[in-house]
Amino acid sequence: PQHYHAVVWIDHKAARIIHFNADSAEEETVHPHGGAVHLHCKASTVEGYRAPENVAFLEGLAPQGAEGQVGLYHASPRDPVWEYVVSALLAELCLDAQPNRICLIGHSHVALSFVRHEGALTTGEPQRDGAELDVAGGEWLLNPGSVGQPRDGDPRAAWLLLDLEEETASYHRAAYDVAGAAAAIRAARLPDSLAERLEYGQ
Repeated sequence: PQHYHAVVWIDHKAARIIHFNADSAEEETVHPHGGAVHLHCKASTVEGYRAPENVAFLEGLAPQGAEGQVGLYHASPRDPVWEYVVSALLAELCLDAQPNRICLIGHSHVALSFVRHEGALTTGEPQRDGAELDVAGGEWLLNPGSVGQPRDGDPRAAWLLLDLEEETASYHRAAYDVAGAAAAIRAARLPDSLAERLEYGQ
């Protein structure tokens, strides 16, 4: 809910930043597969938090990029803004499209991994706190999950450590003040459902 402060912090701290679908909602982009109602409400409600320089900063971002040899996509290599990669079939299509051996994706808010080894079909599974994957071989799609709105039943913030020297990917969760975040959402007059879902990790 502290949109202004979040943008300022990210701009100063993050090494690589990509555009995400909530920013598209500011431009009244409607996706046919859902989410538009909440996104439009969220975008219009937080308008007061958006300084002109932050709007310009967000509009200048792309939904895809790369950091070294790792591909970065808000949603997927096929559709960087809107595709939900939550099945091995969709992951297979994305692996066909991605130029990098390892890519990081998001959008679904679920911590997941998908891998395809040479001559094999793509497989995938949800990842829980403490899981460590050997990514030395094969092609990978890694979703760290969500810091602010996990949707896998675990309300803790999700994050991923990708160690390119050791060629491992480690999934982690961090507890935070969920009640305080929910109160801030309500104080910002955002939809109450956005506050409630934090408590359930959905």
